[in-house]
Amino acid sequence: MTKRIQPDRFQSIERTFFRVVLATTVLTALLAFGAYVAASLVVAVPAAIVSFTGMLIYYHAGTFLFAFFRILKYLVAILPRHRGVSILRSVVVLVVSPVLAYATYITFFIMALTGCAA
Repeated sequence: MTKRIQPDRFQSIERTFFRVVLATTVLTALLAFGAYVAASLVVAVPAAIVSFTGMLIYYHAGTFLFAFFRILKYLVAILPRHRGVSILRSVVVLVVSPVLAYATYITFFIMALTGCAA
């Protein structure tokens, strides 16, 4: 039995993946703002939030790998048969996820330093 490629399902997963990455982008920005406020007020950030921020770095690395493999799947399996399918969202995630991982790392570092100062 031959496995059939479903371009509609590929596009649906593409949209969902992009929405999740947008949500984590907003979460990263909120965490960075919270770290800035905590550092300005010299207040320690709770350890659970610092740990969550550290784990978020690995999430951004995972989204980079997932986007990379989705682009490979597109080039190998989808593009030869279905020309109308777009991977623009995966390309955007592939570019943005290392930037988000770096921003999350800086946020993590600032949050960890607030624990030493307070």
